[in-house]
Amino acid sequence: MDDRYLKKLELSDAFIVGVSDIDEYHQYLVSLINDTVDAWLEGDLDQCRVRWDLFCLKLSEHFIEEEEIMRGYGYEVSKHNQAHVDILEKTKTICTDNKTLEEWKMCIYGGINDLVEDILKHDLHFAAFLKDYVKPRHKSPDKAK
Repeated sequence: MDDRYLKKLELSDAFIVGVSDIDEYHQYLVSLINDTVDAWLEGDLDQCRVRWDLFCLKLSEHFIEEEEIMRGYGYEVSKHNQAHVDILEKTKTICTDNKTLEEWKMCIYGGINDLVEDILKHDLHFAAFLKDYVKPRHKSPDKAK
C-alpha cells in the first residue's frame, strides 16, 4: 500500500455474521473508520481525533450489545469478551498522543486491523455456531421411517 494514502475499508459478504443487528453495526463501525480516513485525507488532525474518539465509543457500545445478543443464543462469550477487552484497550490507547498525520495513519491501520481481526477470529465463530444452532436437532417424523 502506498505510504501516502489510506484506503477505505469495505466489508464483503464473507464478513456477514447472520444477525442483522451485529452486521449492521459492523457496517456502521466501518463507516466511522472511513470517516477517520476522510479526515486523514483532508489533513485535519482535529477531526481525526473527533472521529476516532467516536469510533472508540461506538466500538465499546457495540461489544456490549454484541455479547448480549450472543448470550441470548446461548453462546459462550468469555473468550470473545477477553478479545473485546484487549481490542478496546488497544484502540483507546494507540491514538492517545497522535500529533502528526503519520501517527494517525498508523492508528487508523491499527483500528482497521483490529476490527477485521475481531470479525474474522471471533464473530465468524459465532456465525458458525448459529448455523448449528438453527439446524434441526433430530430427523422429522416423516424422514425417520
